[in-house]
Amino acid sequence: MTCVVVLGGAGWEAQGIVKDLVRSGVSEVVLADIQEDRAREIAADMMAPHTRVVSQLVDANDAERLVDTIRGADVVVSALGPFYR
Repeated sequence: MTCVVVLGGAGWEAQGIVKDLVRSGVSEVVLADIQEDRAREIAADMMAPHTRVVSQLVDANDAERLVDTIRGADVVVSALGPFYR
């Protein structure tokens, strides 16, 4: 099983990354974003029979929450945009 966390998962660039990950057959993709509702919508749209796609509320400025989110992931992809502070 491969778990990939995509930081900024609700963003435009991240959507292409998630599509590629789902096509590649990874077992789980976590869309980690502060835009919880948008991440949840995207996760629902990206579901596939072989890939579990879920959303998780994460503020990249919250170090503890960020570490909790990426702990246990096999790969972490950053799609944090230019507006991240």
